[in-house]
Amino acid sequence: MRPMETIVLHFAVDLLRESLAWPLRILSSERLSATCLGLGVESADRATRRRLVIDVAAEHPSLHLAFLPKDFEPGSTGGPFGSLPGGLLRGIEEADDPRLFGFALETADGERRRLLAAWTGRGGNLRLLDAEGIVIESLLRGGPTAGERYTPPPRSEGDATRTDPLELALQVADQPTEAWPKTFTRMGPRIGLAAAADAIARALSESTEPEVAIPRALALLAARAPAAEPLLYLFPRRAEVSWPGRKFMTAEKLSLPAAEIALFPLPTFEAFVAARKDPELWSLFGRAHAALQQRARDAGERARRLREIEQEGRRLTRLRASLLAERGAEGEGLAHRRFGEAILQNFAQIARGQAELIAQDWSAEGAPPLRIPLDPAKSAKENAESYFRKARRWERGEPHRKKRLELIERAVVQLSYLETRIRDAESCPSPTAFESWRKEALGALYRRPAAPVDPGSAGDGATRGARGSKGAAGGKGGGKGGGKAAGDARRQARRSAGAAELPSARLHHQGRLDGLGRSLQSGERPCDPCSRSP
Repeated sequence: MRPMETIVLHFAVDLLRESLAWPLRILSSERLSATCLGLGVESADRATRRRLVIDVAAEHPSLHLAFLPKDFEPGSTGGPFGSLPGGLLRGIEEADDPRLFGFALETADGERRRLLAAWTGRGGNLRLLDAEGIVIESLLRGGPTAGERYTPPPRSEGDATRTDPLELALQVADQPTEAWPKTFTRMGPRIGLAAAADAIARALSESTEPEVAIPRALALLAARAPAAEPLLYLFPRRAEVSWPGRKFMTAEKLSLPAAEIALFPLPTFEAFVAARKDPELWSLFGRAHAALQQRARDAGERARRLREIEQEGRRLTRLRASLLAERGAEGEGLAHRRFGEAILQNFAQIARGQAELIAQDWSAEGAPPLRIPLDPAKSAKENAESYFRKARRWERGEPHRKKRLELIERAVVQLSYLETRIRDAESCPSPTAFESWRKEALGALYRRPAAPVDPGSAGDGATRGARGSKGAAGGKGGGKGGGKAAGDARRQARRSAGAAELPSARLHHQGRLDGLGRSLQSGERPCDPCSRSP
């Protein structure tokens, strides 16, 4: 119950007891969220209709009255407590445990029931019990189930009230001051985070020593004077908060809830008091509950978006590793070309079935000899062709790999920026906005390149006209002859374009390999390329 003081919930119970004309007829039962139940109730004279909202979540506990929606229809919407409509809500029962609030019920058949709301840390629940305390049904899973007797869980050490100043001072001595409010809610009296932060801020303005500040903060909490009326404080996540010793502090860093109702003024947070437009006190509870629920939904959605970004980052890391593995060692393509060149230069010394060639490396002065693996099943020419083929493949793919790696690096930076953007946003972006941001970050990586233009189909109007005229002049066979000529022209254009794209070194080596092949077929001994004059 950290977002709300226990005394505020007790205040709400007392207010309900005094402001409603008991008994109330139960008109409807509706599960408003996973942890929240809404009971439509009506006074005996049918003059007042309201919805009793009971939320047992630790992040947004509440007990308040709200107006029924315009489209309200009596009955149950299904789910737990569907048997309650038609019964009577007779009143609120006292409980020894401050974490529990019981509502006395009477079913339409006249049987006694008890609706027990339990705010026990993160194990809050709402249960319907019979007259003997046996569980009939529960809002949430966990704890005693249907048919079992309900026993409240033991109170944890954190639920006990411990206000020993020395103990608290030792507890927070090594903590930053912005973490002190959380420690107060665990170790000190059951107060809200905003109330604890207010007392600590005022104490720190006098002294920053824990031994002095902690007793002073506890004294301020004990001496609080009730406000003329309950106050609602709203804390945006990124709101700047005045904090002693810090130039910049936000509500998020102080772990302040989205909203807190305080029965005592919080002077440190006067700028965050929400103006009361509705004179009815329940409007404060409704606004606080809505703000706390929205903060919890935003936190869950934000966590999901951050997980998606993390998964995308891991995928980019795998893609980068795959491209680097495909690239191999730097200059691998050049190494393959040197191997092919060395095989050509030592063609006459390579015997069939040889598994390795040791040749001089002329690429750099004083370079160690090259150890070139050979495929024994292949001839020297085939081994050279294999290395040149690998070199060409590597050279063709390297510009694409380089461009892809640059895009990946850019996308990683953009993802990091997107992560910061989502963390710093006041509220989590909508799915549409998130997808737009994601495309903005990764769009360049997944954008398809423009399709190449076919030279044969990009001619101007005159060329197309000439083609048509030629086909027409051919008479009956002109179309066939024109089509064959056009096909030959396109094939010739592609061959010319392909030849233009080939590196000159590739044409040079291919010619040398073809010459060696003709020499072998004619029985002539190929000359040693190294013996030729340059």
